[in-house]
Amino acid sequence: MRCPSCTKENLAAAIFCMMCGAKLALICPQCGTELPLDPDLRYCTQCGTEIERGAALDTPVLSTADGIAGRLQRLVPKEYAERMLATRGKVEAERRMVTILFSDVKGSTTMAEGLDPEDWMEVMDGAFDVLIEPIYRYEGTLVRLMGDAILAFFGAPIAHEDDAERACRAALDILAGARQYAARLEEERGMRGFNVRVGINTGLAVVGEVGSDLRMEYTAMGDAVNLAARMESAAEPGTILITEDTHRLITPMLETEALGLMEVEGKAEPIPVHRVLAPKAVSKKLRGISGLESPLVGREAEFAVLEEALDRLGSGGGGIVTLIGEAGIGKSRLVAELRKSALSASPRWLEGRCLSYGTAITYLLWLDVLHSSMGMSIEDSPVTVLDELQQLVQGLCPDKLDDVYPYLGQLMSLPLEAEDQARISEMEGKKLKVATFKAVATLIERAADERPLVLVCEDLHWADPSSLELLEHLLALTDRVPLLTVCVFRPHREHGSWQLRETATRLYSHHHTDLRLDPLSAAESATLVNNLLRTEDIPEQLKPHILGRVAGNPFYVEEVLRSLIDRGFIVQDKASGGWQVTQDVSSIPLPDTLHGVLMARIDRLQEETRRVLQLAAVIGRIFLYRILAAISEEERELDAQLI
Repeated sequence: MRCPSCTKENLAAAIFCMMCGAKLALICPQCGTELPLDPDLRYCTQCGTEIERGAALDTPVLSTADGIAGRLQRLVPKEYAERMLATRGKVEAERRMVTILFSDVKGSTTMAEGLDPEDWMEVMDGAFDVLIEPIYRYEGTLVRLMGDAILAFFGAPIAHEDDAERACRAALDILAGARQYAARLEEERGMRGFNVRVGINTGLAVVGEVGSDLRMEYTAMGDAVNLAARMESAAEPGTILITEDTHRLITPMLETEALGLMEVEGKAEPIPVHRVLAPKAVSKKLRGISGLESPLVGREAEFAVLEEALDRLGSGGGGIVTLIGEAGIGKSRLVAELRKSALSASPRWLEGRCLSYGTAITYLLWLDVLHSSMGMSIEDSPVTVLDELQQLVQGLCPDKLDDVYPYLGQLMSLPLEAEDQARISEMEGKKLKVATFKAVATLIERAADERPLVLVCEDLHWADPSSLELLEHLLALTDRVPLLTVCVFRPHREHGSWQLRETATRLYSHHHTDLRLDPLSAAESATLVNNLLRTEDIPEQLKPHILGRVAGNPFYVEEVLRSLIDRGFIVQDKASGGWQVTQDVSSIPLPDTLHGVLMARIDRLQEETRRVLQLAAVIGRIFLYRILAAISEEERELDAQLI
């Protein structure tokens, strides 16, 4: 085991680094919870996983309260720190699509009047907790503290495909935390009027380290940053103001209010702005183009396999399907078509979805499944959800009420009756975990016994380890009851979802189906475009700029078409229904919705591979090997990255 502060080898079960004295935190290898530094601790207090002292500390982290390295760990994402180590601290400036968030305390100067500077510092320390914590929770990067304000990036130095959504959700949490903090200030200090405001913009910026030997700073340059600052200064206290570029990316997931056009300093024309209000009760990722539809294209064989599994379910046989493919390749569309096909057979249908920003939430997949089973959402009041849960368990497991209901209630953090809460509180982690697994298994088994059940687990490549462990535990039910488990994920071989697939292949090969979705062929991509545009043939000017860009990915097809339509590059003739090219389509930039998807994939590459990709991009989309080798520093390493 190496200390992440001084990199020296230490004893496997050490609590303090033997070389530099840095305090090491004990981390659960299953759910990632930081555990008490108790040498007698045997089980995780959060998920119940048995803790092997040596294994748990194989990849220790520094306690965030100890030492410079610990504080740095709070300030930069793990991936960025790893990149800095790989490049020996030389992180080059990059052009990136970034969502920029500014937030400040409104009226702080007035509130500070009459307060001792130390008292005001205490107030602002609490305020910064409110402002900063949501940034970390949604994996943004805190760039700067500015008196009574913060600047944060989502999408740099590490990109996610939903950075705009993450920034807006973080902003909503900032406002909620500010309301609670304002109530506390009024109660404890008699201070009134504490409030914050947030401004957000998404755009292209150059990000990297700037400064001199005396001081370096990771920051962004460009108009996108200035516009985010303008949004903050224009926002009313207690509100979030966003630009149209951000609104276009988050509108399927969040409720917003259009505020019309706003004059902005430095802009020749007024720009449309919006206010973020709340998460939508039922949110869907941005897919499809309003008014344009297509039948399923190029997936006939895969869909036939899914229908066969559905037929077996109707005959009483269980099954497991692992549906694997890259982002946008059509996994969710296949599942949606399967659900339409299942309407005639009327099985019970449950779905649970993992979230890219929810990997640290233990059992998140099963929280979603349980809410889905009751027709409830995360926004419903805990008391209402508890009543619905009791009715659900009473209906399916009346003879197992005490063995199921309290553990599911505890899993969902619901306000249990005092007797049930006391009984659960007395259980050690391992026993609680076993009882929780058994409770979920009983509920799923009884539901499938009552009526054939399709259980869809979406986006398992983002699942937390505890959710995956419970799912693997439930696979055995497919041998006993009519349960079809559909596991949908991307081919991230380093993630636990890939190990789940291998388990299904090894133990349940008699009814496990492994489906891998490949890109559409050029002919299939052309058919999809023709279907969406309702035309017999793509206009000749469009063919190279659509088919050459989409790489057989249906989502890319939709987004390139959406971008062409939204920007007026192609327009529909109302009389004939055909499409006309109005501008030179060769100049259209990559749609914003694809930037995040592609950058997230690129950021997962090793540093050497990223470097080769950057060199190749300078040459062009198609290049000769000898040209790339000529500008590469090490031809032998180049060969390794191109394999």
